[in-house]
Amino acid sequence: MVEYSERALRALRKTERVTHERIVDHLHNLGELDNPRSRGHGISGPKSALRRYRVGIWRIICSVDDGRLVILALDLGHRSTVYRAR
Repeated sequence: MVEYSERALRALRKTERVTHERIVDHLHNLGELDNPRSRGHGISGPKSALRRYRVGIWRIICSVDDGRLVILALDLGHRSTVYRAR
């Protein structure tokens, strides 16, 4: 199951339609995996509990809850800005 934070939904609404569909499809496919950690990479530093997934030039920052098999999309954005503090 995939859930979206308000920040991720706002960012998703601002993307073009094709990009929007690619990101949603990618997250849907991750939600169907037995182990979504098999894809993407962990983030180092203070956000080490989070995972990042790449869709073209976009990055999706997620928290994966193994107990309920939930992927929470926290943020998404262009690779040049998504890691900056807001």
